[in-house]
Amino acid sequence: MPEATGATRWKVLITNGVHPSTRAALDRFAEVVIAPDPSPETLRKVSGDADVIIVRAPLPQDIFSSAHRVLGVVRHGVGLDFIPVESASANGILVANAPGANTNAVAEFVVMQILNLLRKPTGAEHLLREMGWAKARAAMPRGGELSGRLVGILGFGAIGSRLAHILHHGFQARVAVSCRRPDLLPVWASNLELDEICASADVLVPCLALTAATRHYVSSDLIARMKATAYLVNASRGAVVDETALLRALRDKRIAGAALDVYEDPDPQPGDAVFRADGILATPHMAGNTAEAHERIGQHCVSEAFRILHGEMPRNLINPEAWDRHLARRKERGLSFPRP
Repeated sequence: MPEATGATRWKVLITNGVHPSTRAALDRFAEVVIAPDPSPETLRKVSGDADVIIVRAPLPQDIFSSAHRVLGVVRHGVGLDFIPVESASANGILVANAPGANTNAVAEFVVMQILNLLRKPTGAEHLLREMGWAKARAAMPRGGELSGRLVGILGFGAIGSRLAHILHHGFQARVAVSCRRPDLLPVWASNLELDEICASADVLVPCLALTAATRHYVSSDLIARMKATAYLVNASRGAVVDETALLRALRDKRIAGAALDVYEDPDPQPGDAVFRADGILATPHMAGNTAEAHERIGQHCVSEAFRILHGEMPRNLINPEAWDRHLARRKERGLSFPRP
């Protein structure tokens, strides 16, 4: 739908590349621009005439000072730490996300990393290539089985609940959960207090969004309570874990190891302390990065962008308090209003 001001098409800015089907669907009703790079300077420069921004990289806190036309921001994923939500609300800009679209991808990835920590196939492959079959087999320590081990899950949202289901039904692992709504847990999942779950889990997995309340939720004190044989797997947000405390615990051999897909520094570089530490299985934020998840998330983003542009409330609106200001913003631009 073109604007009443004379523009022929909407403009959608994407901070990073998306699935081809997402791009094709957006092309049907908008001019699509993909930022040449996701730096704050570039995003400020290219967002000035965007009507919607689809977010896969952190937006600068002052983005809406330059993005004067933007009506809405859609997170290509779930976490909102990439978006200055308070600023968006103050400016009448709607914020939506795509909960559940990458749930299975992340849960499967976490299970894979637990198995990698227990069985260490990467180390075995390296030894095999370097030493040959017999010496590699003799050099590798025996691994452990997931079945029967206690996996502690912090948070029981979409990813936490899917992970628990796979662990229990697929691997016969024991599952303990620390969450705000223990009444929602299945009968086979134990509810434990935070201190208890950290002290008893063989594997600890935070499944938490990053907020002021969850920053360093897995604190130095909680890490100190973990068993010497325990592992930590984090594919949620880097700052949910006190990374300095984790590195110290690994250095002192106070826990067995960790698999990290996310980091306190969202753009860690070769040579950083987290990559020099022994006992870390490191990956580049790939837990939700499957073709299937990207296609599902993209479809959701297209639908939400279409709703915002055409005056409808997004299905997963994060900041409903911005709605009245949003309607005023549309009126100022002479745009369509929601259908009665």
